[in-house]
Amino acid sequence: MLISSVDDAIVEFGTCGSKFPHQSIRWALDHWHEAAPRLIRLLEDCASGVDRSETTKRAVFFVAHLLAEKRETQAFGALCLLVENQDLCEDVLSGAITETLKALLVSTWDGDAARLKHLIEADAADEFVRAAALDALTYLTKTEAFRDDETRAYLVHLAGTMQPRSASFVWTGWAGVAANLGYADLREKVAALVECGFIEPMHMNLGDFDIQLQRTLDDPTGWAGIEFDRIGPFTDTIGTLSTWASFAERTRSDPWSARSMPHVDPLRKVGRNDPCPCGSGKKYKKCCLQ
Repeated sequence: MLISSVDDAIVEFGTCGSKFPHQSIRWALDHWHEAAPRLIRLLEDCASGVDRSETTKRAVFFVAHLLAEKRETQAFGALCLLVENQDLCEDVLSGAITETLKALLVSTWDGDAARLKHLIEADAADEFVRAAALDALTYLTKTEAFRDDETRAYLVHLAGTMQPRSASFVWTGWAGVAANLGYADLREKVAALVECGFIEPMHMNLGDFDIQLQRTLDDPTGWAGIEFDRIGPFTDTIGTLSTWASFAERTRSDPWSARSMPHVDPLRKVGRNDPCPCGSGKKYKKCCLQ
């Protein structure tokens, strides 16, 4: 397919299946001044419900990554709206929720602290989405977009108010912020969260927290924990997504359902929200998918 316009690129994004749309991504990057307004509008239309066709949702997977690579802060509000909708987020991003979402949020952040905090606290959102938002907060605090004392106070506030008051990966994300920013004074709160079961042992125990905290404290720059968890801006759509196994020819019988899964997945028939095959009784995304 010859790509000569942003609409041509969008069509290929939505219909490429397991074939990586290298040509369309390259065209969009090379013609960004022309492409950006249309791509932002497509994301906004999908997030708001104006256009949620299957081809649009497939296209928005690539669009979100391109907008992040180009640091389009106009996309932040729509991206947050999209990922706050659990079903829509699953349809559009799927495996990218745990792979690249934190980087997408970092790269598109527009300075709206309230919007990021709303996503962190959105009880209806996927717990891994909320944890990604907490990772973004970590990076933005380290780069001084948020004041350190403000983030510390915010974590203390969340410890007493954030929902759910039960086991959820968002609490693991909360502890990750404390560890990666070197907040040793919050260790007792982490211990309490582990003790009451809010932080599940399979995701983190107090020893894991201590190792990550010490990693941060031992680094004179304070970046070691953040770098270990690969928290930072999204920089390379082609270099990142083209390596995902789902774009290799004949790797999947259903290229769309597998398109956004980043790694080879022997349990390809198990959905993220299905019961885990290991028999734990947990959802797959909360168990062996991690």
